Amino acid sequence: MDKEKLDDVLERIADRVKLDCRGRNDFVPNDENASGKRYSEEVVSAIQNAVRYMNDHLFDGIHQEEVAKAVCMSRGYFSVCFKDIAGRPFSDYLRDLKIAAAESLLRNTSKPVYVIADQLGFQDEKYFSKLFREQNGMTPTEFRERNR
Repeated sequence: MDKEKLDDVLERIADRVKLDCRGRNDFVPNDENASGKRYSEEVVSAIQNAVRYMNDHLFDGIHQEEVAKAVCMSRGYFSVCFKDIAGRPFSDYLRDLKIAAAESLLRNTSKPVYVIADQLGFQDEKYFSKLFREQNGMTPTEFRERNR
């Protein structure tokens, strides 16, 4: 297969994974936190844009500071707002998006687990497998075997 066709196939797979992840991780903002503090529509919109950015750049090795910058917020304020509005910390939300993307890749491709872990920005395949197992109750390999 020539490079152009391979790039096209990989792009379609990435688009499919993004769609799979969006369906599973629908974001429903909460504009009021536990203490009753309400956030402006502008801040809620910025967090919604951040979630879109996270979905669109999931395979680009994104981190909190980059996402905060993309929505024109300081990292500290973004962190507080994200947790209040999304209902969980940024790192947990990003990890869950990555695990959902991994599930889709495991179902739809034959890529080795270490390649999937690397594509999603995990430095270590063992750490990725540990997180995956904690969330799904099985290793990525077991998940693939059961969901093919």
